[in-house]
Amino acid sequence: MIKTYKYIDTPHSKLHEFVMAFFNRIEFETGAFDNSFYEKEFYDELVVHHRKILGKRFKDIYAITQTLTQAARTKFCKAIRDSNEIQNICGGKSIPLKTASIPATMMPLVQDLFISLYDDVIKGKYFIAKYGSLKDHYHMVRKDKANDFEFCPACGLVEMKNADDKKKDQHDHYLPKDVYPYSSVNFRNLVPICIDCNSIEVKSNKDILKYSGVVFYPFDEKHKGIDISISIKKNHQNDISKIQWNIQYSNKDAKNKELKAWLDIYNIENRHQTHVNGNIRKWYEFFDKTITDKDVVAEIPDYEKRKMAYLNQLKNRKELEYQAMAVLIDSFDKAARSEAVRYSRF
Repeated sequence: MIKTYKYIDTPHSKLHEFVMAFFNRIEFETGAFDNSFYEKEFYDELVVHHRKILGKRFKDIYAITQTLTQAARTKFCKAIRDSNEIQNICGGKSIPLKTASIPATMMPLVQDLFISLYDDVIKGKYFIAKYGSLKDHYHMVRKDKANDFEFCPACGLVEMKNADDKKKDQHDHYLPKDVYPYSSVNFRNLVPICIDCNSIEVKSNKDILKYSGVVFYPFDEKHKGIDISISIKKNHQNDISKIQWNIQYSNKDAKNKELKAWLDIYNIENRHQTHVNGNIRKWYEFFDKTITDKDVVAEIPDYEKRKMAYLNQLKNRKELEYQAMAVLIDSFDKAARSEAVRYSRF
């Protein structure tokens, strides 16, 4: 992640807490199933409205746990808990359950339960009336100053919907729910990212742990970000759109495995190369028109100062454009200013 979010606790996380409380309760329970196994608020607000999805499935899961030894039951409940230690999972300290990692008799029930928690319960009218919609959650997260990113924190390319927009961007299951369904309503596993990053062509339902076993934790408030450095690999005399770029990435925490996983998960290198190659003409044309504008020249007569003023507008906002234009101006523009009119057409 280029940037990480500050985790904001919202009423939506109640569903996850209710579910974890149920599995904690049944770990050592030996008696007949009883509605007291549910948190009272959970039962009153949601279970009574989702008798098949919640009531029946939880009861059926409990019935199967009664056929297991205590050791097996504890192992199962612990695995559900461990599957929700998202920060530990990202750091390689905990291994989450996959869909096929629980007893065969229980697997369809548990998998369907957790998928339905997200697809049906959290998007259902009863949950929304009591705790709010996913759109409400998105805007509550984005309203915090620490989370007011202009561009997608995963790729840095696509503008994000801000806290005042009527629409929202994607809620991505960082650990994809198709592979790791047991954290489907854990909001430490639900990350606002752009639609491009969450598309089938990019992240979608990739198993993000398959690359190196460790990944950036998207709510790591100590994350120092990713530094991007651009240089020209091979210049082109006549067409700046044909310049070959060398884009390098580094992390101040030296989390090289996480960095490599991020590059692979979001197809960053290819997307960034395509973005620079596809936009460099437009960027240069706008730069040239701006710094040769008579009003700009009158305000800032010195050419070097005009260039720096232009670049400073990009810094900390459009990282790729800033880096590419800084290099282009240095290596290309110095030799080309005498032909500024010609190059401005690029």
